[in-house]
Amino acid sequence: KYGIEPARVIVTGQALEAELCLDNQSVCAERLKRYKSNKQLCLALFSSGAYPPDHLDLLWRIVSSLSKSDMKLSLFLGSSIRKLNWFKRKLKKIKYSESLTGSEKIHLISSTSREDENKKVAKIFRQLDCFVAPAHERTNWAVGLGLPMLILTPHIGSYAPLNARYSLKQAVAREIRSNDADEMVSLLTDMRTTGELAKMSRSGYQSTNITGFRVAADYLIQASKQEL
Repeated sequence: KYGIEPARVIVTGQALEAELCLDNQSVCAERLKRYKSNKQLCLALFSSGAYPPDHLDLLWRIVSSLSKSDMKLSLFLGSSIRKLNWFKRKLKKIKYSESLTGSEKIHLISSTSREDENKKVAKIFRQLDCFVAPAHERTNWAVGLGLPMLILTPHIGSYAPLNARYSLKQAVAREIRSNDADEMVSLLTDMRTTGELAKMSRSGYQSTNITGFRVAADYLIQASKQEL
């Protein structure tokens, strides 16, 4: 349509964090086994770096709801110590101060950089059963790695609506709206019992090529050789 020759377009596939792609087959198999067991669910929750108030409010209501269950939560709050302290104060108000002293149930996590956060995510990725985030780049985890996603709304940013639409079409994600936030325990319990979480995980596992970084690197290496 725009006169670009197809040969000039390099299709890499999804560019996913290498640490998260390691042994993904066994990671997904273990996740499916946990869904069928009575083990507590383990969730990761993320805010975008812009910390939109609507998302922070929704995240807090989700955490508050899930704090009443036995689910394990890791809340990643980027590099903002202010937001981390804000969540700590909110937890104190609901008398959940034990989470501030290394509780195994709720972890509040700040990171010095995205690279630092990626390393912290990689340490727990194998144990994760689901994650909550805006429909930004982490949507790749649901589409390519089989980790079910609960999408924060409203969609903010140019790509979020497109990512949400695609992941919903692929049946690897579910949108979380304001009226869902206070009922997260029953919602996740139902998704587990009915097999929806397992279906979402299977739909995302190996549904795309997840070697994007390697393909891009190989292309650049070959291109540099030709230049020499």
